[in-house]
Amino acid sequence: MFTGITQAVGRIAAISEGEASRRVAIDFPDGFCAGLAQGCSVSIDGACLTVAAPPRGERAEFDLILPTLVTSTLAGCRVGDAVNAERALRDGAEIGGHALSGHVDYQAVVEQRKECGDNLCLRLSVPAGALRYLFAKGYAALDGVSLTIADIDKQAGWIEVWLIRKPAAPPRSAPSNPAAG
Repeated sequence: MFTGITQAVGRIAAISEGEASRRVAIDFPDGFCAGLAQGCSVSIDGACLTVAAPPRGERAEFDLILPTLVTSTLAGCRVGDAVNAERALRDGAEIGGHALSGHVDYQAVVEQRKECGDNLCLRLSVPAGALRYLFAKGYAALDGVSLTIADIDKQAGWIEVWLIRKPAAPPRSAPSNPAAG
């Protein structure tokens, strides 16, 4: 279980391609891997991944199986790419965001960006099959970040989410990039 509150931004350090899978090594900021062991769950851009080998320093490795590659944005990751990371929620910990399973159901596409002062509105196109589960004031995760749905048009197939921009940290997803939901 995750909250959708990014705890760290990691960098893809290495990728090994398998027949229908890939292993990614991710470098994390100091302290993120403290207590992390093989078998632990970590949300990487919203996908619940299992630590595949004992971490070495601040580097951990994860295996991406075919269903993860198909439903998430991780098939498109490259060495040097930034990824949002969150450790699994501990029993009794505060849930500052929303309860997320880390099971990615679809990829949305950022269709429109509107800036309003220090606010940023993203309009995301969502597959028709997913729209029945979404509603205004509900939530969806974008690259592992849990966001409240501000508006929805099920006929047109989109949702809108709003963010408060921080000048030093613009959103990672470009308008034409897919985002995991």
